Amino acid sequence: MQQSTAYLSDAVGTVDTTVLERCYEQIKSSYEPQYGGFGGAPKFPRPVTLNFLLRYYARTGLEDALTMSLFTLRKMADGGMRDHLGGGFHRYSVDASWHVPHFEKMLYDQAQLAGSYLDAWQITRDRFFADVARDTLDYVLRDMTGEEGQFYAAEDADSQLPDSSGGGYAEGAFYVWEHREIVDALGKPAAEVFNYYYGVEPEGNVRSDPQGEFQNKNILIVRHTVEETAAKFGMATDAINGVLAKARSELLALRNSRPRPHLDDKAIAAWSGLMISAFARAFQVLDDPCYLAAARKSASFIENRMVHRDTGRLLRRYRAGEAAIGAFADDYAFLVQGLLDLYEASFETRWLTRAVSLQKLQDELFRDRTGGGYFNSDNGDPSVLLRMKEDYDGAEPSANSVSALNLLRLSEITGDGNYRTCGSRPVVGSSRMSSRGLLRSARAIISLRFIPPESSLIPARCLSESSMNSSSSLIRSVAIFLGRL
Repeated sequence: MQQSTAYLSDAVGTVDTTVLERCYEQIKSSYEPQYGGFGGAPKFPRPVTLNFLLRYYARTGLEDALTMSLFTLRKMADGGMRDHLGGGFHRYSVDASWHVPHFEKMLYDQAQLAGSYLDAWQITRDRFFADVARDTLDYVLRDMTGEEGQFYAAEDADSQLPDSSGGGYAEGAFYVWEHREIVDALGKPAAEVFNYYYGVEPEGNVRSDPQGEFQNKNILIVRHTVEETAAKFGMATDAINGVLAKARSELLALRNSRPRPHLDDKAIAAWSGLMISAFARAFQVLDDPCYLAAARKSASFIENRMVHRDTGRLLRRYRAGEAAIGAFADDYAFLVQGLLDLYEASFETRWLTRAVSLQKLQDELFRDRTGGGYFNSDNGDPSVLLRMKEDYDGAEPSANSVSALNLLRLSEITGDGNYRTCGSRPVVGSSRMSSRGLLRSARAIISLRFIPPESSLIPARCLSESSMNSSSSLIRSVAIFLGRL
């Protein structure tokens, strides 16, 4: 265990790790201390940046890195960016205070943000972060998961107005509230508590509304703490929590009678891989078997429904019984990551075997054998005139960033040093980037501290299936303790 901790904390090989410090300083310079986040409006969640900061804190112990992450995560969760009734996060905030969102919900945001809140829970043991992660994951299970276990891509921002006969649509119509609706639904005493806590006002609480979309409407945002609300109404905090929980449940039931936003019910391999990772990690951290079951079911769905029967190659999307479009590098990379996380959570070797097989296909189809890294498109696509190679970690991490860590993990799990060699090339390259380009590849830079020494973990090939099963509880406990940070 001490050896593994040293590996996770200190092993960076011969890479110039000053790139970590330079990247951190760039992130710090863009931090907005009043509401958290990085830069001004519109504000995006940027989980890649948050994950870098949490891992930088784990490496250095620098409190500022942790403070920036936790404050941002808390502000996002308290804001209108989060669906306080149904769980999950909207796409981004149009204002600096995380209040008014673009109401679309994307699967890849749920997956990555759930992971960030799990990390925050592991570090702080503050139940707030675990609860946000659970709410997000439970939303995906309830509203974005198909009968066969596939994860749906998105929910739209617009929906039919509740009082419309079919012609009127508006952004956020499903989510916003008039003051009178809440009073009528909850009764005056409970509504007063709820409205104080969530900042609901009779004339609406949206201050900046240039298009007039939210007149007399309220977007729920936590305006007061439970303690402040308890003091305001002379009640115990447990009683306030009970009133709020009951009110949320009643309003969610009422909201569900409204016309829902359109569901984009296709499954995308890359985004599904991210979600498999989130559920596998949630099982490790929160010890809830339903999350492991969701990860397993989705992985099995992809294996059974999204692989070309003749070539064995991965297909990018599935909808209504049809799988189509040859997968891109990010589909392979994100799914390999998800399968490795699923293997670490379950210690079922079928997932490791499948990850190795997909990594081999990714290498054959996308690897740049001259310059290192992976092209976006495969080497046999006649429609592509110029094969591009992405290194930008934006709303989603790039295939190259994820692949770097996948390869390093595969090297340690299997004992095959060839993975290490391939995985180190793009990471070493990132350490030579100009300082201006560091934030483009924050996920890849995380991998710097995972370039391992020659021997640090026991390869999976040395463990029998029975020994892994009998030891899985202990190993999972160690994994939770280490936090993969």
